[in-house]
Amino acid sequence: MQGGRLKRQLSLLDLTFLGLGAIIGSGWLYASQKAAVLAGPSAWIAWIVGAVAVGLIGLVYAELGSALPRAGGIIRYPDYSHGPITGFLMGIAALVAYSSVASIEVEAVRGYAQQW
Repeated sequence: MQGGRLKRQLSLLDLTFLGLGAIIGSGWLYASQKAAVLAGPSAWIAWIVGAVAVGLIGLVYAELGSALPRAGGIIRYPDYSHGPITGFLMGIAALVAYSSVASIEVEAVRGYAQQW
């Protein structure tokens, strides 16, 4: 904090660790396994469609982040565009998603360790 205010800048190291923290997890490993079991060799098509969709959402958030630099954008932007109820619901959804990561990772480790 600088003079009682939040620092509104990220260094290259901050951005690197944010990116790594966002991509490291077990969901993508289990998702690719389940997709290969269900769809076979055509599963890569779903990954391409999903990559395009997530890329477009990322571009929207990048544009909003540069136009309206606010902390908590994932909650604030829906609040600005659709009202406080939507912002509240996004906040609850984010809280549930973020707080469930630890238990999901424990289940993933148990799944990986079943081999031994």
